Amino acid sequence: MDETALEDVIYKQLDDKTEYIQINSFLPNTGNKAVEAIRNIVSSYDKDLILDLRGNGGGAIQAAATILDALLGECTSVYLIDRDGEIF
Repeated sequence: MDETALEDVIYKQLDDKTEYIQINSFLPNTGNKAVEAIRNIVSSYDKDLILDLRGNGGGAIQAAATILDALLGECTSVYLIDRDGEIF
């Protein structure tokens, strides 16, 4: 089982058809690290992807948005609403 650790992002191949990415926290650079892992995996897009967020305490919302953009493409994947109802 090949495993690559990028501090807060761990990715590995589980079997011939399944890739696994674990995100332990959303630090400012987590999004870029996860996108790197996703790009390595989707070069052969016939694989299943497990995105494991268990135990993740949260963090930088921009990191989460970067990951969603890589997975979902061009769409609004995340937006914030402050307590006054203003959307960002």
